[in-house]
Amino acid sequence: MKRLRYTRFVAQGGDLGAGFSEVMALQAPPELLGIHVNLPGTIPPDIAKPLQAGDPPPPDLPADECDHAD
Repeated sequence: MKRLRYTRFVAQGGDLGAGFSEVMALQAPPELLGIHVNLPGTIPPDIAKPLQAGDPPPPDLPADECDHAD
C-alpha cells in the first residue's frame, strides 16, 4: 500500500482474503485503520495445538467432527 502512496487504508477479506487481512492486522502497520473479515478462522485451543503438531485429535472429539482420511 505504501508503494501505491496510500497513507491510510482498511483491509477486507473473505475466504483466502480473510487470512491476508488477519496477517495485515497482526503486523499492525500504522496506516491500517481496521479490517473486516467474513470468514473468521476460529479453532478451540485444545484442537488447534494437536492439529499444529500433527498429533491425533483429542479422544473426546465426536466422530462427526473428526476427519478420517484413512
